[in-house]
Amino acid sequence: GSILWQKSNSYLETLDPDTAAKVRRDQPEFDRTRGELATRQRELQQQERVLKDTPDNAEAVQKADTLRRQIAELKEKLK
Repeated sequence: GSILWQKSNSYLETLDPDTAAKVRRDQPEFDRTRGELATRQRELQQQERVLKDTPDNAEAVQKADTLRRQIAELKEKLK
């Protein structure tokens, strides 16, 4: 069998034109936020490893708490 036609089925094609335009406009900001979230999550994992080795390290505890707050804010922004 040969392919008789090809049609893309993207998410944007299912949206009305106004909503699709808004999604296209907001996509770069969404991607930046998602990248920043991934970076903060990696940093938090690193801090949690430090805390596992030295649980009394006040600086690591403070940094981990700050990272958790930042992660929560970024997740909220992505909603």
